[in-house]
Amino acid sequence: MNQGKYVFAQLFEFVSHNDFLKCVNKFDGDYKTKHFCCWW
Repeated sequence: MNQGKYVFAQLFEFVSHNDFLKCVNKFDGDYKTKHFCCWW
């Protein structure tokens, strides 16, 4: 059973919001999304 945060959540503690958005824009990560963005 999970006793803490998931590994993915632990990794994202080291990534700032601005750095993440830069990568999303660079690789067009929100292409064709209608309801959710990559950050959610």
